[in-house]
Amino acid sequence: MASHRVMKIYTVSGCFPLIILLMSTMVIQSTQERTDSIFHYTYCAIHQNIQTDEEMGIADLLSSIAGDIQLRQLDLRSLFPAERFPIQIRFNLKNFDISSDAEYSIAIHEFGVIYEGSCALSGERIVVNDGNGSQRTSASLRPDDTGALFMNFIDIGISLTGQESIVGRSLVIHGNGQSDLEVKYNSTRLACCIIGESDGRSW
Repeated sequence: MASHRVMKIYTVSGCFPLIILLMSTMVIQSTQERTDSIFHYTYCAIHQNIQTDEEMGIADLLSSIAGDIQLRQLDLRSLFPAERFPIQIRFNLKNFDISSDAEYSIAIHEFGVIYEGSCALSGERIVVNDGNGSQRTSASLRPDDTGALFMNFIDIGISLTGQESIVGRSLVIHGNGQSDLEVKYNSTRLACCIIGESDGRSW
């Protein structure tokens, strides 16, 4: 923990609270800047997948999922250029359909494209190496009984920096292909978002 010089203040009692407030604000800002500088932040705002029925001339939302996904990673490449630090992922999602036996997963897709509300152009799934010799293309999501998913977890298989950075790619929430709309459009892509750079203020 950084130490802060304590100065003896000679002033009238009426100014003392104001000076203490100013000093506290400076310390908080300094600590915030120091913390933010060692993290790389991204933000991903969820878009519901829209599919168009050309014959009927109507657009269908494949889900009502809403919210955002945030990621951050220690950025100490200048000190440890060969090290890959784990990513902390924060889910803030709601409106999952819990009325059926639906199962959900999330995957990184190669392209960061959402065209006219559709997640169809996000490309194929990216294969992620877990670091223990295994590979995966998706991870399970388990919303609670209210259809919400608020959780943090650590992932060691992906990065926000370097040649394997996932910044600019998309995250896609998949269903299990059992709902009427998933069957109708032959798509399990319920919602998606593009991973973009962030200043970390929303973390």
